[in-house]
Amino acid sequence: MVLDGITPKVNGMIKAYYRSTTAQDLVRIDFFKPFCIRSSARQCRILSPILFNYAIDWIFGNVLHKDDGVVLAPEQLLTDLHFADDITSLASSFGNLQSTVSRLNEVAKPVGLSIYAGKTKVF
Repeated sequence: MVLDGITPKVNGMIKAYYRSTTAQDLVRIDFFKPFCIRSSARQCRILSPILFNYAIDWIFGNVLHKDDGVVLAPEQLLTDLHFADDITSLASSFGNLQSTVSRLNEVAKPVGLSIYAGKTKVF
C-alpha cells in the first residue's frame, strides 16, 4: 500500500488492527488454549477481503499491458476476473498468457502473494 501512496499513518493503523490476533480451537464443547496467528490478513476480519482486492487490483494494474486480454467488442478487452482468492487471467494466446502469468508472479512477490501451481489450470 505504501508503494501506491497510502500514508504511513494509515498503513500503521491497518497493521495494528491485525497485530496480536489470537484464536482458539473448539472440540465438541471444550476450548483449547488461545494461540497467536502469525499470518498476514486474517480471514475473519472484515478488512481482509478489502485488502486482498486492493492488492489484486494494484498487482494487475502494474502487470497488464495495453493489449493484454481477450477482445469482447471493438476497443473492449477483458483481462481478468477475480472472486475471493480465485483469479482468472484471460489472454488471446498461450504465449500471452504465459507472459502475463510470469509478470503477475513477479509483481505479486513483494506484496506477499504467489501463484499456487497446484490450483493453476490452463484452458
